[in-house]
Amino acid sequence: ALDLASTIPLYMYPVSGDECSSQSRSLRNFCYHVAEHFRRDGCPDWLVFVALVHELGRCVRLVEKGQKMVDEINNDDKHDYDWTVACHSRIVGCRRPSQASPVHDEFRTLCPDEGDPLYNTELGIYEEGCGLSDVHVLMQWSGPEYLYFMLRRNGATLPELALQIIRYFSLSDWHRHGKYSALSNASDEMNRSIVSEFDDTRRNARRECQNAPDLSDSECERLWDSIYCSIVAKYGCGGDLSW
Repeated sequence: ALDLASTIPLYMYPVSGDECSSQSRSLRNFCYHVAEHFRRDGCPDWLVFVALVHELGRCVRLVEKGQKMVDEINNDDKHDYDWTVACHSRIVGCRRPSQASPVHDEFRTLCPDEGDPLYNTELGIYEEGCGLSDVHVLMQWSGPEYLYFMLRRNGATLPELALQIIRYFSLSDWHRHGKYSALSNASDEMNRSIVSEFDDTRRNARRECQNAPDLSDSECERLWDSIYCSIVAKYGCGGDLSW
């Protein structure tokens, strides 16, 4: 997946602003840069693993479509809707929080759930305090959500907190703005600050990545062989995984 990530731009579409000033960085470069950031800070190896792979759910489109998808991305051709593109996650089946992450908020009225009394309340289809686990709550289908289930289905031996970070780091309405509190339970609230801290650190690393040179294939290979191969194998992901 990291090899595939070398063909994916960190930012899929032209953007402006200091944080996104460079369009040339690859997703692979970002993954290694973030992982190195956490490793140098002395974080546990399971968290370094999470930092390395947390965006790799975006690679599943290339697994599905192969070189055709790579060519579409590199040539800026029109292609099917890409549900793996990085975005703010949200919980489906209940009302979306207002004034939290208002990205493209003007299109919210196009969603039929907005007018459905089954879904347009704070609790929606859920029970108060049910918890945010995948047993109780449905999230929009996205790259992080795919990666979370893929690792679970492949028997990754990561701590439960590691999998929660992968699933929830993009749910900023919850961990940054305190939304969905009616659904979360005590365990969720205990982990909320940890998820938020991970997201803050990865954002800082992303800004640093824009000013760092892109890693060469040989540099990535050296990092993988000397550091990350053993970490990935330690948590049961060293062989072929089912995507």
